[in-house]
Amino acid sequence: MGRQSGFTLLELIISMVIMGIILVVGSMFFATMLSGYNTARQGVEYGQMAEIAVDRIVYELKNATGQAGGDTVAVVANTSVTYESTAPVLSGSTRIISYDGTTDTINLSVAGTSHLLLENVSAFTLGVTRNDLDGNAGNGNEISSFDVSFTITNYGAYSQTFTMQIAPREFLR
Repeated sequence: MGRQSGFTLLELIISMVIMGIILVVGSMFFATMLSGYNTARQGVEYGQMAEIAVDRIVYELKNATGQAGGDTVAVVANTSVTYESTAPVLSGSTRIISYDGTTDTINLSVAGTSHLLLENVSAFTLGVTRNDLDGNAGNGNEISSFDVSFTITNYGAYSQTFTMQIAPREFLR
């Protein structure tokens, strides 16, 4: 009887084991790649949300004016600032930028209605720098800048700190 061509059972089993090893290594590589992609995508999304919040905070505080037509704003260190605005599209109501540590959010309140600016904020600082800008020492130092810093965190995987120093267009106390 002549020799038949084909694979033996041993050859088939060895090829299946090699194929299984290749598939396991390939799936681990694919899972790592997918995880890296998701982390990068979330980082970009949080960065974009933070950039929008930074732009809004800068616009709001640059155009801040005193309450009730005066030159006084209420600043609660690391918590909130209450003001009105000189910008035509923002004027006419009391505005508050605040940090809520229980929900880890930065909010903008306009005439008593709160709007979310940013979530997943793990740290927030708000303060002012004061200097004698009008040359009149008798009326106290004016706010030369609002100093704002916050850190966003995405479930511990991504963390980024944003810091800004905003000079208001009006003399504020």
